[in-house]
Amino acid sequence: MTRNLIFRMGLVIGLAPVCGFAVDGQVLINQSTVMSAGGFPYIISQPGSYKLTSNLIVPNFVSGIQISASNVTLDLNGFTISGAQAPFIPPPFTALIQAIASVQGIAIRNGTLLGSAATNLIDLFRASGSILEELLMFDLANGNQSYFGTAAVVRHVNNPSGTIIITCPAMVTESLAFNFGRIMSSSSACTLSSVSGQILP
Repeated sequence: MTRNLIFRMGLVIGLAPVCGFAVDGQVLINQSTVMSAGGFPYIISQPGSYKLTSNLIVPNFVSGIQISASNVTLDLNGFTISGAQAPFIPPPFTALIQAIASVQGIAIRNGTLLGSAATNLIDLFRASGSILEELLMFDLANGNQSYFGTAAVVRHVNNPSGTIIITCPAMVTESLAFNFGRIMSSSSACTLSSVSGQILP
């Protein structure tokens, strides 16, 4: 192999684009990829598996990750999504993670959500059949509400200073919140088992 050919091959390899996919097909998300895609909110519009590879810091008054597709798995991978700190003012309708369509089959797991006075934590009010597990949620506004939607399964979710609202039917097990709220307009079949916190009527 000539030296010129070796040089050309090295040049091609060196110019190959860096792909935002893991070996197993997961889409990788970090602060740099979000900013390269146009900044927040980062919109997930295709089904599939998504994984954080760094902490995300969301500016004031915008949502962090917006989901408009069904069958999305979002693995926080032990990282934190946090809202930038702001003076307490009535927040706009934003969230660190938010469903912006009537989607199904959303799974969010394995990480921390740190809210501020300017944003909520999770808003899946328009979603159904979601799974939320292994999440630590810290609501610095002491009163913001997170909506987990209808037919949600919630396991090992801690939100000690905030309110988790589910739409029945749903199941919450081994979780903690300052308040658990239930929307029972369509069904009263809500199971809350081994939970700690006030269950609102």
